[in-house]
Amino acid sequence: MNVSTGATGATGVIATNVLSAINSAEQTPAAANEALVFNTNRAIVGTGIQHTAGTGDFVLNETGTYAISYDTTTSDAAGTTPPIIATLSLEQDGVKIQGSSSSATIATANQAATLASNAIVTVATAPSTITLVAGNTSADYAELNMTIIKLD
Repeated sequence: MNVSTGATGATGVIATNVLSAINSAEQTPAAANEALVFNTNRAIVGTGIQHTAGTGDFVLNETGTYAISYDTTTSDAAGTTPPIIATLSLEQDGVKIQGSSSSATIATANQAATLASNAIVTVATAPSTITLVAGNTSADYAELNMTIIKLD
């Protein structure tokens, strides 16, 4: 029997620092510009990215470049009267990451919308803290997902 092998695949760097966190339950920020919390770490590979379940801080422990993405479902918070605008942004060390915001107008009660965005950030001095911040208290957020991958 003659068995041949396939072509050799591409070579490259495999990400050795990855973190994926979620928060399924609905949450409403207590104050504007407050970080949303993530109660479950689904996957943590390596030590370059740290998150304590039940908090909103993601700590990038190593210098380098990171890819960050998030998504969630949003709706009007109890006690609010639509229309409302739900807005999220990523922050690095308390400073908004330009281009990472997402927003939706909730026009009617119980209307749902999806918010999602991503960013590439550089950490010149570690550690650096990433948070996902809600712009106001008018919206609820559920099924939160955050993924961070160290690229180099």
